[in-house]
Amino acid sequence: MRRASLGGVRARPCAARGRAPSLRFAALAAIVMAPAALAIAGCGEKPAHNADSLGFQFDPAPDSAAIARGEPLLREFEPYRASDGALRVRGRFALPDGARLEISVRRDSDGREMAREQVLLISGGFDTPPMPSQGGTLPEDRYRFEIRTEFNRVWQPENVIDATRSGLSLTGPGMGRGAHGEAIYRMTVEKTL
Repeated sequence: MRRASLGGVRARPCAARGRAPSLRFAALAAIVMAPAALAIAGCGEKPAHNADSLGFQFDPAPDSAAIARGEPLLREFEPYRASDGALRVRGRFALPDGARLEISVRRDSDGREMAREQVLLISGGFDTPPMPSQGGTLPEDRYRFEIRTEFNRVWQPENVIDATRSGLSLTGPGMGRGAHGEAIYRMTVEKTL
């Protein structure tokens, strides 16, 4: 069997010595990590330092009920029919210009998504183009309009990210946190059209 040399130290594959590589690695990792594990566990003692002295700070997830209190970001919301019967939605939203919103239309009876549009705020307002449906115009029915946005650099331009601290400074009905603590907005409005 061929042996490799590492800076004068002769090495050979673990399998050649009759040991599985994973067991050898696990044993080495346990030896190296044991002092750190004991320090983290504390062995029943309180640590001599706090999180601030380590250079990071843990902010617990904020209370979602507290985030949802405050002035509504959605100031006006009006689904309407254009002269040709096409469904449109207009409204006003308390975010800086350029903010992107997504509006989905679902049939209330079965939850099926019928249309979806993304709009940018201009002078604090928005107006969707005609919302197409697979069968042409949406028939008269009861619909759920879902308004949502996320506060990250994929969804929002820099001015929105900066003005809202990535959405973390926003409160009001519809505001919440995602699985990783990120700011999200979701609101549902029902209307028959």
